[in-house]
Amino acid sequence: MNEEIKKFPIGVQDFSDIIRDNYLYIDKTEYVYKLVHNGKPYFLSRP
Repeated sequence: MNEEIKKFPIGVQDFSDIIRDNYLYIDKTEYVYKLVHNGKPYFLSRP
């Protein structure tokens, strides 16, 4: 098996750079939808 290990896009803000440079991308759209439609308040912080 010749699997490539992808890098995390730490500090990369441009989606086209993430795709072009083959960074790891995880689509969290489904989770955002669930948060918005659940009806509870959430506090999301970033490190």
